[in-house]
Amino acid sequence: MGVPEDVAVQKLQAKMMLPVRKPAKGMALVVAYHYIKRVFGHLNSALSSAAVSTFVKRTHALKGIGSWSAASSSSTRRVLKQSPEECQDLLHADSFIKDAHGRMAMLDVLASVIEELAATSMMISWTGPNKATRVIRCQYGHVANVTFRVC
Repeated sequence: MGVPEDVAVQKLQAKMMLPVRKPAKGMALVVAYHYIKRVFGHLNSALSSAAVSTFVKRTHALKGIGSWSAASSSSTRRVLKQSPEECQDLLHADSFIKDAHGRMAMLDVLASVIEELAATSMMISWTGPNKATRVIRCQYGHVANVTFRVC
């Protein structure tokens, strides 16, 4: 924000009025730093969820790994589950990243995480005669981050 460090520290440690989850209480004085600190946990959770769900769906589409089942008997929502044997096969000699299907799935995971971060226009471009080829420009750290989450 372009302020000196001591001013930033004061702002982060000051109490500010923020809405609380219980509507009857209305607003509460909360230390700003604690509220901001929660964002990192939510971001990590959202990125992990996007990475794992995309990987599981893509490996299912490419290799037929996993099976769809209902979350509960009364639910219409379906969940894609992988058996321990199928997961063991993916982990054997790091095949989830080394074989062709795993690499294709990991590229889709990388694109999904980049989309979750709203950086798609900067990092992903479509090329070719009918925009059928995707080019992803990112740093190795992005690939490592996504691979770590899937593993």
